[in-house]
Formats: sequence, C-alpha cells, structure tokens
Amino acid sequence: LIKVFNATDKKRLARQITDYLRFLNGKGILNIDVVGYGNWYGKKEKSEITASSGRFLELSKLAEELGLTSTAIFFKRNKLSFADAVLIAGKDIKLPKADGWKTQEMLH
Repeated sequence: LIKVFNATDKKRLARQITDYLRFLNGKGILNIDVVGYGNWYGKKEKSEITASSGRFLELSKLAEELGLTSTAIFFKRNKLSFADAVLIAGKDIKLPKADGWKTQEMLH
C-alpha cells in the first residue's frame, strides 16, 4: 500500500500515477496498490520514496517503472501509517506509455 503526492506544477499528476500503478497491479506486474493521493505542500525536483515497511524489492520495481533511476528510497518507521510507503513525485518522474494503459483524464 502506498500514498502518492504531487510535488510539481503538473495538474493531476498524483491521480495519473495512481491510475498507472493500479494498472500495473491489475496486470500482476507490480504488487503495490494506492490507498490515497493528493498534492504535496511544496515543490520538488527529485522524487522520493519513503518506506515504512521492509518491501524494498517492490519499491525498487516501483521506482524503475516510473523512470526514477536516481531516486533514493528512504526508510522511516511510522507505526501510525497504514501505508507501506509514500511517493512524493518530483519533476523527474516519467509516466511510461504502457500498452493498454490510459489515465482517467485521457478517457474523458
């Protein structure tokens, strides 16, 4: 389980990432589901993934799917969070054009 936040000026980026991750989860490519998304309180150049569980393999695959080769994955235990991780999407994030995947925005 992951929460996704947009730390860029691009509108609806967190929703687009959510749609893409749910697509990958549905196809069995990535075993991560999004439990919430929204806007971050500031802007970031580089994306960050903060893990509160030990699912580093899945989080590394997540970073790779989003084109975040230089993204640091940090570990910070948070007993109050029900999410395994938080993704803060910076300007470096890239949404791939996977076959069969369209964001909700693209469908309207």
